[in-house]
Amino acid sequence: RGFIPIILASVSGAIVSRAVFGHETAFDVPALNLTSLWEVPYIMLLGVVAGLVATGYIYLVKLLQRLGHLPLVLRWGGLTIATLAISWWLPEILGIGYDTVNDALNGKVVFTTLLLLLLAKMFLSGWAAAVSFPAGLIGPVLFIGAALGGLMGQLSVWLVPDYPLSIGFYTMLGMGAMMGAVLRAPLAALVALLELTANPNIIMPGMLSVVIASLVVSEVFRLPSVFQVQLGGNAQYQAPSPVRQMLRNTWVAQAMQTSVVEVQRKVGREAAGFILQRDPSWLLIAGEDTLIRPAAIAEALETDPDAETIDLFTIPADRQAAARISLKANLQDALDQMQSHQLQWLIVYRDERRHQFAGIVSREDIESYYQYRPAQGA
Repeated sequence: RGFIPIILASVSGAIVSRAVFGHETAFDVPALNLTSLWEVPYIMLLGVVAGLVATGYIYLVKLLQRLGHLPLVLRWGGLTIATLAISWWLPEILGIGYDTVNDALNGKVVFTTLLLLLLAKMFLSGWAAAVSFPAGLIGPVLFIGAALGGLMGQLSVWLVPDYPLSIGFYTMLGMGAMMGAVLRAPLAALVALLELTANPNIIMPGMLSVVIASLVVSEVFRLPSVFQVQLGGNAQYQAPSPVRQMLRNTWVAQAMQTSVVEVQRKVGREAAGFILQRDPSWLLIAGEDTLIRPAAIAEALETDPDAETIDLFTIPADRQAAARISLKANLQDALDQMQSHQLQWLIVYRDERRHQFAGIVSREDIESYYQYRPAQGA
């Protein structure tokens, strides 16, 4: 239920983007290839360095969040003044920075400039993320990764001047490694690498650098993603438990009871006999949102054999109040509604306006469903 809408949105966005802007990519990516397996240790080093830089970036966001108590005009105004001052000397930090990234991919930015751009972009982007300035994260992180990869690429050329190394290759790996480590989204970073290069040969070195950078952040320094840092650990945004996730992805119909008969409040003796012959598990009193056991009707017929009609609200019975829920809801929706109304039962409708009754579901039905599923999967 969550994956399909994301795929449809991505495809729709790609179609509209290409229809409006054409098929040209955002970055001018040169031909990238792993020349030799001897580069693997250096790629691993790139992953470690990217992990350290990503760690510093996340710590910087946490540190600058102390400015959160200041008025908005000071938080955003100070960021604006700092951006103006730094961009006077380094105008490349302004905007998304596609031109600078393209130059870094082609090895056209000198080492010192790349280092200054990396530090400046880290500082300003971290400040913006800390004070909730609407500047985005993915673009700046890719910029920082490109600067880092460009630095590592130029350093490799200096270390091994006779070896045919590609600065653009390490620039692209730096972009993926930073994105995966800062956002804690390694799979998204690998997909981005593949989309940007249209070269499947980038996947193996990309996996190595992205995974190592992500492990440095998550396992060595035990840091969450920058998104969780921005949210301040708010429990409302914590990842759901496996059970909760499973309930969200399960339609209410899968735990619903259908052996239920909808009846009027007053039932004739003959109609009551037909109802009992169908052997339902529950009876739903129409328009009352109340459930009653069929055994109560059988007892009423035996107790008063001369009664022509039976009032289901006056006979002795165990009645259960219920609320309504749509057939399109999931099991977590059902549990939340039961909790909010302090109920054990819900009546499931295909269309509440037309009173198209589908079945009922109880808290016990839902608990039995998710307790049985792990055993079934095992």
